[in-house]
Amino acid sequence: MVTVLSGQIRTILERLRQMIARVAQANLSPRKLALTVALGVTLGIIPVIWGSSLLCIAVAWLFRLNHACIQIVNYLSYPLQIALFLAFYRLGDRFFPSFAMVHSAAGGGTIMEGIVHAGSATLKAVGAWLAVAPLTTLFLYLILVPVFQKMQRRHLAGAAAQA
Repeated sequence: MVTVLSGQIRTILERLRQMIARVAQANLSPRKLALTVALGVTLGIIPVIWGSSLLCIAVAWLFRLNHACIQIVNYLSYPLQIALFLAFYRLGDRFFPSFAMVHSAAGGGTIMEGIVHAGSATLKAVGAWLAVAPLTTLFLYLILVPVFQKMQRRHLAGAAAQA
């Protein structure tokens, strides 16, 4: 069971490496590719299930980024998004403590109060994400630029050696 799982993980990582190599060959500068990946991850971890794909489309169009690349990174960020949900909800509660749930006088909440609470909790989580997103994007960008520059140099050296 473990060997099958490790084989699948190796296959996924190899496919990911091949996709990155193809994207790197698509005439994207290392800086543009780093920005695409950084924004794809940042948008991919937004604490709203339905919003990241639409945001990636808009951001890719606005900044003239590679649509396929940003969506691939967005989808690969999904496990991280799920892992960070609770963290963003807790951080949102810390940032916006006065935005509390409304309780009924009888002690039992109505369905409408539950909906309002869920909506306000999500807004708080998105507010926390908005506070963290610029730093996340900058951090990832600064790390990824040298990585992609090195990948580009290796690719160009390999292409020159073959010629």
